[in-house]
Amino acid sequence: TPTGAPAARAAPCLAALLVAAAGAWLAVVHNPLVVTLPGFQLSFGAVAGGLALGQPLWTRWQRRGCPRALAVGTAFTLGAQLALLPLQARYWGDVSWTAPLSNLLGVPLGALVVGAGVLAGVAGWVWPAGGEAAGALAVLGARLLLGLGRFLGGPWSTWTLPPLHPGWVVPYCALLGIVALGSRGLLRAATARRLACACLIAGAAAAALQAWWAGGLLEVTVLAVGAGDAVVLRMPGSFAALVDAGGRAPDPGGFDAGRDVILPYLRRHGVGRLDLLVNTHPHADHLGGAVFLLRHLPVRTVLHGELPAAEAEGAAGAFAAAAGAAAGRVRAVVGQQILLDPRIALAVLHGPGPSPPVAAEAGPEGRAGGGVNDTSVVLHLAYGRVSFLLPGDLEVEGQRRLLARGVPAVDVLLFPHHGSRSALYPPLLDALRPCLVIFSGGGRPGLPHPDVVAEVTRRGAAVLRTDRDGAITLLTRGDDLTVRTARSGRSWRPCGML
Repeated sequence: TPTGAPAARAAPCLAALLVAAAGAWLAVVHNPLVVTLPGFQLSFGAVAGGLALGQPLWTRWQRRGCPRALAVGTAFTLGAQLALLPLQARYWGDVSWTAPLSNLLGVPLGALVVGAGVLAGVAGWVWPAGGEAAGALAVLGARLLLGLGRFLGGPWSTWTLPPLHPGWVVPYCALLGIVALGSRGLLRAATARRLACACLIAGAAAAALQAWWAGGLLEVTVLAVGAGDAVVLRMPGSFAALVDAGGRAPDPGGFDAGRDVILPYLRRHGVGRLDLLVNTHPHADHLGGAVFLLRHLPVRTVLHGELPAAEAEGAAGAFAAAAGAAAGRVRAVVGQQILLDPRIALAVLHGPGPSPPVAAEAGPEGRAGGGVNDTSVVLHLAYGRVSFLLPGDLEVEGQRRLLARGVPAVDVLLFPHHGSRSALYPPLLDALRPCLVIFSGGGRPGLPHPDVVAEVTRRGAAVLRTDRDGAITLLTRGDDLTVRTARSGRSWRPCGML
């Protein structure tokens, strides 16, 4: 019957959705925390979106004469992309517009590679020549697949997504559900329009409420960039700053903190420009990621300590060249006050004295230039009665000079030199009296050093580590402090702050 036709057409997809839902339920029963994993969210979200949103499209296209394989492959991919937009905005900040073509060409090639590989393994036992031919076909298919990925996966193949406000996520998903039901004739057109308008209004109201709540909120995030430091200072609608930028591998395809961690984080939070980029000292694990950022993101001002010589090799030389092209470049001087916001001051407490440029970068432990760590730019961030100290890789001699110059007590300390034993100077800890100490770049052998952790905990400070806790976010309005870690997702207040 005409009224039963939509339901009949939807039956196969409904069955597939039920199977996917059953699989998701079994996974959640086995481990409830699996729902927090990106892989789970992306896999089941893609299946649900591809079937629920894609089926009406491929049915309509087939009626108009489109080949079934082309219609199903394209429509399923589009449905999956629409369903995954919030997750793509959350995890990467961009979407690939070549994905439908990649799937159309890649899925058959993948099936060819798998099928030919299995045939080669089986036929090789009874017919070596046939197995060899099947193996050659699998290799050819794999090369074509890799070439396709390189061609369709270049930087030009993605669009940067605007940040999707959390308040829009539920209304957006509800809107997709309305579209899926309406396209199958399971909702009247007038009802679908009313529900869609309600979703749009709810999303706008939630976004406005969140923007009002976030007013005056300073967010300090110590990113997990492996062996290095990278700290983002952000007040939505006001400013965005970055202190150090982690490292990068020497080979072009290796890890780059700027490309792989920092820029995606900034995009997810709607940051399209850095007002300030600080390099505390010219070691690769603090400036390596800055090279990519300076080339791909507008940066208003670069504040630096010792600037590498232009002829320096590796990340140091690349940073010197990129920083030289920046619109504003300022050498840090003790006593500088930088107002990030009328209420928030960033003060330089320590830095390099007048000296020639550093000839070459040193390794993470500073062995190639022992004095460079002690020239680190030390920053004191104050907002109301809450304060932070970011000391770079300052070691004992530099800490003595800092203490002699005078240093205020702070609430949060990013421990210098990633918790190295050479950066442990108990008199400075006694003067700072932090209630929370963060170790960034740990996880390498001996970092943070057990003696350092023992000295910190003996003074009653809480300890967080990026290698164990992931990115660490501190939120304050100037009279309170809330801490949230990426691994646990929970929020708590250190130091007894209310």
